[in-house]
Amino acid sequence: DYFSRFLNQFNQSQNRSIFVKRLLQVTIEKSNDEDIYATCDVLKSLYINRIFTKQQLRRGLDRLYMDTDNIVEDVPTLHESLAKIILKLVQENVLASQVLLKIPTH
Repeated sequence: DYFSRFLNQFNQSQNRSIFVKRLLQVTIEKSNDEDIYATCDVLKSLYINRIFTKQQLRRGLDRLYMDTDNIVEDVPTLHESLAKIILKLVQENVLASQVLLKIPTH
């Protein structure tokens, strides 16, 4: 489908991790469970269909972590929403459980 072809054009891992970071940031800014779980489903699908690797997803998270100080000013629920996303992705075996140890805290 169109979306899969579009994503397959991301030949560089850097572009994929930027996409993941931006998707997570937009989801966190909305701060509702429905969007959080929908985003997790999208990321799981990208991983299952081998469009993105676990490493690319992790790099996207790392990029988001680098900006948490700036984002939390506008989104006070950042840490709670991020924890929900990461927990769901670990439960779905999309991310390794070690990722839980690196969640930024307040």
